[in-house]
Amino acid sequence: MKDARARRDDARKLLAAGADPGETRKAAKQAKAAVEANTFETLGREWMATRGKEWTESYTSKTRSSLERHAFPAIGTRPIAEVTAPELLALLRAIEQRGTVDMARRV
Repeated sequence: MKDARARRDDARKLLAAGADPGETRKAAKQAKAAVEANTFETLGREWMATRGKEWTESYTSKTRSSLERHAFPAIGTRPIAEVTAPELLALLRAIEQRGTVDMARRV
């Protein structure tokens, strides 16, 4: 009940300011969907789906596996615009330190 009252009060404040609470919620929902659609993992999977048509099944499988094991757990949920070069370099160096230089190249 307390939460519902707080949301009601927020909606009244928006109405008093001349904004439509429904439109404000829709805009927030669309912004959240846009951010979720542009995560490293989402775009990586789209890239694999597009490029995978040109690759052999074996290479596609290896690439997908590499990304799923190494890159997606580390930075997959982050918006692609927020992923920095130093983060990628740190990820690749961590993979190299495990002795899998070829894996780092693939990732």
